[in-house]
Amino acid sequence: MESLDFNNISIRGRFVFSVDCLLKVINKFQLVSGLDTFVLNLLEFTSSSKLELWEMKIKLLLPEELNNNTLSYDLDYDEDIDVEEQQFLTDVFLEVLSVGMANLYKEFENDITLNHINNIVNLLNKNNIDLPSIDKIKFSKVSENDGWGNTFDCEIGYDDNYEYEMHYIVDIVNS
Repeated sequence: MESLDFNNISIRGRFVFSVDCLLKVINKFQLVSGLDTFVLNLLEFTSSSKLELWEMKIKLLLPEELNNNTLSYDLDYDEDIDVEEQQFLTDVFLEVLSVGMANLYKEFENDITLNHINNIVNLLNKNNIDLPSIDKIKFSKVSENDGWGNTFDCEIGYDDNYEYEMHYIVDIVNS
């Protein structure tokens, strides 16, 4: 198994990894509709130079039920997965948001996002979901832009390892 050392990877790189983990959960439960547009909005984090505007946009898009620790109602998949699976998806989702938002209004602290990344890794491991590779994000260095890394573009792509199923991944467009 690949070593998951995030110490030299920027917050933007860590965020891509966390969204890739979220997509692994979405793929496992075969939840496609309604989430892909939201994930695209999440990925604007990597290219935005005004992260406070990104945060405001994401908060406006969040389902009201998030305050009750469930995402199911507004995202219209509550009949497709059981309560435990909904809670797992919600837990991963909240950790992804924390990776992006935890350092927004303070000086970069490495451990803040590392804790959320570790929580995501533990959640996926506990639920027997393979972790995505970190190879594609190693270019985004914590030494760039005060820990945030330089901006880059991402999009949702497809994992070619799955011939008969659609599995979403994050593709780096330019780095």
